[in-house]
Amino acid sequence: MTELLLKNIIDSLCWTCTKRIFHFQLFTVTASCENKSYFWIQKYLEEKKLKEHNSKDFQGCGICFGLLEKYSDESFLKELADRVNNCGIQFRDFRISLTASNVSTLREKFIELLLESIPISEISLRLYNPKCLSVKELWKILTFHPLEVIMGKLYNHTSLFDVKTKFTIEDSALEADTRLLDTRSISIPEKKLSKKARLQKEIQEVGFTKPNVDLVIKESNLEKFKKYYTLPFTRTMSNFDLECTHDPIFLAGRYLKFSRILSQTKWIIEGARKFSSSIEEIMGEVLSRELGATGFVFTSSGREDIDVKCLGKGRPFTLEFMEPKRTEFTREELKKYQQLINESTTEMAVKDLQYITREQTKLMRESQENKTKSYSALCYCYSKLDEKDIEKLNSLTRVDLLQQTPIRVLHRRTVMTRSRWISDIQASLIDEHHFKIKMLTQGGTYVKEFVHGDLGRTEPSLCTILNKECDILELDVESVNCDFPPEINYDD
Repeated sequence: MTELLLKNIIDSLCWTCTKRIFHFQLFTVTASCENKSYFWIQKYLEEKKLKEHNSKDFQGCGICFGLLEKYSDESFLKELADRVNNCGIQFRDFRISLTASNVSTLREKFIELLLESIPISEISLRLYNPKCLSVKELWKILTFHPLEVIMGKLYNHTSLFDVKTKFTIEDSALEADTRLLDTRSISIPEKKLSKKARLQKEIQEVGFTKPNVDLVIKESNLEKFKKYYTLPFTRTMSNFDLECTHDPIFLAGRYLKFSRILSQTKWIIEGARKFSSSIEEIMGEVLSRELGATGFVFTSSGREDIDVKCLGKGRPFTLEFMEPKRTEFTREELKKYQQLINESTTEMAVKDLQYITREQTKLMRESQENKTKSYSALCYCYSKLDEKDIEKLNSLTRVDLLQQTPIRVLHRRTVMTRSRWISDIQASLIDEHHFKIKMLTQGGTYVKEFVHGDLGRTEPSLCTILNKECDILELDVESVNCDFPPEINYDD
């Protein structure tokens, strides 16, 4: 009876799984001559080794489904490396994501219980290897270093380039496993779960997920396994699929805006687009095309209104590119990308274009805390102005403001009162109704409202300082003062 059981177990396995699951002493220790069962199993294992170990005619496996034989041998790894190297994506190192069925864990637990149930007195030695590596662990050991050698690239678990290997098994080969899986209990009442927990539970209820398999193992003993599993397992081969992807990469720079009819991002109101293009799209589309990316996400250090120019050193921005194919850049290539953007339009320009890491994107957010901006505004006064009015403005060293959320942005900003300051005011008279004013402001200051007062919602304003009604005709951002990103001169 024991010999038949062992024969059925061994016949279910490939040679690698046989060596992995059975105790190493079976392959190295000679037992007493009186132990016929021991000699029988050693002889049967030797026959299996001669038959399968040197054979290239893979029969599959009832546990690893080919991962530890066909899908880890030299010819497969060469094919895998060739597909990776020719995937069209630049990469300097790689990581591997392995997706394989957890059915292996379920079946292996059954075999472990069977082997542990055989009395040591019948064989003389323990049969199950307590230090048995899982299928996934051993596959990684068998493949990672050979792939490094074949591809000429190092494995790095933090690499941005992901080699996604997926091994699947036909449903028809898993009928018994599926019936066993369906016996697991659902212990938490639905009404006590949060929305997030319910969603996670729904995901776990489908397929051989690790939580599902762990639950079945926890709730099952040998007798329960025997109700669903019959040995030997049919030796089956997995289907293999490969996908290579690269994590998002980031470029940073500063943009200048010369137009008063160009929005920073897409401007859509009630489903209707107001302008044909935007800064976000001009930059993002050119760079996405050059990088072979599937999409992009634009982020900037603040924003200016559509009718406001952004001059000087420009406004800092970052662009995140999804699934790029070009991922490494020389100085000349970045210079070329910058030129392509600048040659595509007269409404804006880019400078200081550079590669940054995901961690470096935080620098832009951190720089916002101490950011200041310099503005230049062309203003109109409904009453006549004279030099005394200009002198009054120029005498101001610092103006502390209380600004309620402006009426023009109430639909998209939190209603609150903000404390801001303005300094370094330089005013000049153009004629008796027009004047120009330059100023340094704290980040987040609403400059238009400082000029006209926003119906008293900004105090003080130029209206209250001059005691004359004023309005703003044109506004330019002269400088966004922050350290990120570093300045780069591509003309050197």
